[in-house]
Amino acid sequence: MMSAFGTVESAVRAVQAGAFDFIVKPFNIEDILRVIRSAWLALPAKAGCVAMSEGIVGESQAVQDILESIRMVADSDAPVLVRGESGTGKELVARAVHLRSPRRSAPLMPINCAAIPEPLLESELFGYEKGAFSGAAARHAGKIEAAEGGTVFLDEIGDMAPTLQAKVLRALEEKVIYPVGSTTAVKTDVRFVAATNRDLSEAIRAGHFREDLYFRLNVLTIQLPPLREREGDVAVLANHFVELFSQKYKRPEFLLDDSTLEQMQNYPWPGNVRELRNVVEKLVLLGPAAASQLPWIALERSKDRAASAPMDGPSVPEIENPAELTRAIVKHAEMNPSDGLSDILKTVERHVIVHTLNRCDGNRTEAAKALGVSYKTLFNKLNEHGIHVQTRAD
Repeated sequence: MMSAFGTVESAVRAVQAGAFDFIVKPFNIEDILRVIRSAWLALPAKAGCVAMSEGIVGESQAVQDILESIRMVADSDAPVLVRGESGTGKELVARAVHLRSPRRSAPLMPINCAAIPEPLLESELFGYEKGAFSGAAARHAGKIEAAEGGTVFLDEIGDMAPTLQAKVLRALEEKVIYPVGSTTAVKTDVRFVAATNRDLSEAIRAGHFREDLYFRLNVLTIQLPPLREREGDVAVLANHFVELFSQKYKRPEFLLDDSTLEQMQNYPWPGNVRELRNVVEKLVLLGPAAASQLPWIALERSKDRAASAPMDGPSVPEIENPAELTRAIVKHAEMNPSDGLSDILKTVERHVIVHTLNRCDGNRTEAAKALGVSYKTLFNKLNEHGIHVQTRAD
């Protein structure tokens, strides 16, 4: 409700009658947009309907679960850890958490921990004092200080150096920061949302991530499923992106034909929503006829096959134990004298992975256990060797 004659009584009556907010004229258009956005985010998602919340689009149960998780954690001031593969929309979720929270009128400050070198990242996070280093001509407030009252989003926190992890932990626990070159604590009032595509438990075992910081961040967790596990969302997202990019580039809007949608549904999308977005952007720019030339069509496989892409070069016998592995390496070396040791090992490794996947009927979780590696390591190896596995219940 908007009124030029705002009083406390009229505001209370409006809210009691069902108004989301009460705006007093004159108003700023940005305030109106913020209220509308917050009101939309507060709407309960209806099962079976297409959900669209700060760019989170889909009709699957997985999307409904994500939106419900966002609602559950938004009102709290506790840290939130968003986990998921690259391209699944972790920043969108962090933004939605912020906009649903009581801190939504204050800034959301995102920072990519993997994209900034360690010395610069410290300055970006905590700021620095004048004269702290060469070129520091004036005091500079870091992202944490600039987000006062709001939210700091630490993207790819799994790539942060351990020395900085200790300082972030102090900011979380003591609510103070120390700018570079200063011994004076600066009090802060911010909420932290962190995201990673790494297996932090594995990083802790390897000594790359602090266990105490992990426990502090892992108070509230939102796990984002990969696109291949969001049944029915590929077509919804594809049509959404067609509309989005048709408007952006002022191109004629079109409907994706059934054949193209089927190809899209069958492709595993290792790059997740980001990859789908890029493919559809290309389609809008080149025209729908370009669908037949897109690389993912060549990668299409029958749903009944667990793995594809036969090995290049001579075959390697099935490998069940170290002795057979040794014989396979020797045989390959004899048949390919020009190959170096690394080439031979890659060939054998690829065969072992394909063979194990076939034995596990394409179930990647079981295959990872059989190989003695983490699911993430297996996923990276599949991409490295160009092994394409159809969607299966893992």
